[in-house]
Amino acid sequence: MTEIVIPDELASILERLTEPVILRTESGWPRGTFTPEPLVPWEPSITREELDRRVAEGGGQSLANILQKLENDGRLRHPPVDDAVMVAADGAPARRRLDKDPTVLAVLDRLAARLGPTAFDVVDHWDCDLTAVGVARPDDHRVLAYISTFNMPAERYVVELELPRDEAGGVPYTVARSRSAVDFGELVEMVRAHLAHAV
Repeated sequence: MTEIVIPDELASILERLTEPVILRTESGWPRGTFTPEPLVPWEPSITREELDRRVAEGGGQSLANILQKLENDGRLRHPPVDDAVMVAADGAPARRRLDKDPTVLAVLDRLAARLGPTAFDVVDHWDCDLTAVGVARPDDHRVLAYISTFNMPAERYVVELELPRDEAGGVPYTVARSRSAVDFGELVEMVRAHLAHAV
């Protein structure tokens, strides 16, 4: 699929939309439709204002309570372990047993089969999340694709493409692109194009 970079002014208008719209030229000619992706894939109706309100409200649960809830819900479990996945340990490639949900292990196997076993390193910044993993450029782990299967239908994925942040402060990366419910073919093309990005 071809991508078009839009001006920031248009992006700020589109990001406030919650339902599909028809895009027209100033003279009235229809040019297509735009369907916004939800801010929160697992809660598609949430608005930016509601997210801001929740952040300002504070509160929440302790990590111990969250882990207990995940365990009670059956989402914190020990799936089959793949001990043949390359990961980075302190910047140096190393072999480590990857304790992830079978859906994550399967998509890593399929990506390696499609892109080649040396096309990426598995970088696991989310070892407490069994449904998430990162794949990164072998020569620059700052160019990373986060992949999650949490709350997705079979063969669908959440993908967030990350690049290093230019300026200091805050999180060390910037989100280049984020999509939810992509199929495996789309995932392969997104990861392939992203990992080709040199910083």
